[in-house]
Amino acid sequence: MERYFPFKIYKLFIEVIKLYEEQGGDILKMSDNLIKATKREEDYVIAVSEKSKRKLFEISLLWLFTFLILIFVRFGLANFFASVIAKPFFLASIAVFFLFVLVSVEFIFRNVFNSEMKVRDYDE
Repeated sequence: MERYFPFKIYKLFIEVIKLYEEQGGDILKMSDNLIKATKREEDYVIAVSEKSKRKLFEISLLWLFTFLILIFVRFGLANFFASVIAKPFFLASIAVFFLFVLVSVEFIFRNVFNSEMKVRDYDE
């Protein structure tokens, strides 16, 4: 079963079960370190999840402001936009901007949803 659960907490759980089978006693007292390690791991996962959500919100808000500025330039400064839209440099810069948006969104989702949490060591 250890190949299915490569975590340190699972190994600690197996050690507690083996110790209980061999020596008996109060399993709750024996599993005190396991409970503490599990609580630390749970707190760590919650903290990473909250940080990921916060970063996703911050970046989404920044991109929202960027698009609002772009929309303002398009509609608020219509005369300026009409003179600039005919220039190839402006069109190329807009294309690079949207390419940057796509790359950054892909990077954000990769980091938020596929984040690898560091392996924690409980051999203290």
